[in-house]
Amino acid sequence: MQNLKTDLYQIAQLAKDQEEENLEFSSFLRSGLDSQKIDEIVKSLYDQVLPRIDCTSCGNCCELMDPVFKEKDILKLSKCWKDKNIRDHLIEDREENEFMFNNSPCPFLKESKCLEYSSRPEGCKSYPHLHKEGFISRLVEVMESYSICPIVFNVYESLKVEVYGKC
Repeated sequence: MQNLKTDLYQIAQLAKDQEEENLEFSSFLRSGLDSQKIDEIVKSLYDQVLPRIDCTSCGNCCELMDPVFKEKDILKLSKCWKDKNIRDHLIEDREENEFMFNNSPCPFLKESKCLEYSSRPEGCKSYPHLHKEGFISRLVEVMESYSICPIVFNVYESLKVEVYGKC
């Protein structure tokens, strides 16, 4: 495993500089590679990177992304956030029966820390979703996170080395 990059400014700049390379690699991944094998590699890389990066000291995803809420997430958060009505801060996607904050950053974010970390929505808990199956089918979302999340950045960079090195 390479040295991990955690500087958010450097990651954002590298994402910009490597945009063409990343598009080519994404196309390569979609070109008929065994998606189950890619999922296994990504999961292994994720398991190596995750313990080396402290998400709770970053908060960049909370600053720049919009988490999706299910009804059960809203009910759980409502119990903790008693002084405010959480629904006043949400917009609904009725087709998907999901909700998102109506403003960024997340209102639970203070000084890069989540005020409701133990009650955070399932989408926040499972972010950056690299442990899930279907990595290749989620490449658009992965690339959106690549410039934002040090975990995604480092896993994707390691994946390039791992996959290109075996072809």
